[in-house]
Amino acid sequence: MSVSTVSEGSQYYRSMQVQTASPAKLVWLMLDGAARFTGKAEKAATAGDVEEAHRQIVKVQDIVDELDSALDMRGGEVSKALERVYAFARSRLVEANLRKDPQLLGTLKGMFEELRSTWEQVMRQVPDKAVL
Repeated sequence: MSVSTVSEGSQYYRSMQVQTASPAKLVWLMLDGAARFTGKAEKAATAGDVEEAHRQIVKVQDIVDELDSALDMRGGEVSKALERVYAFARSRLVEANLRKDPQLLGTLKGMFEELRSTWEQVMRQVPDKAVL
């Protein structure tokens, strides 16, 4: 099996995962992507590959924008807190993109991993509920 075939299969699997996911699972997938892409940006910045670091950071910025726009502000304090977290992440991503700072990217990766873990716990406690 060629690398191209494996890549296409992986893309198909991820596409099907997104298309069939609950709203809560979609949030988890976006947080997972944010953590992964931030990690890739961190590695690229460490290696001095500023173009690749930029590409990965832009992916994370797009994810954060989507997470923010999907917030249901009727969720009360939790939604407001997430809105602040996303605003913080957005500002730090801009800084990380300007400076190509691996340490800052590592900190952001940790934040996204923690959010993903917390969201996973919420999904276990409140299955199939509306996204906050």
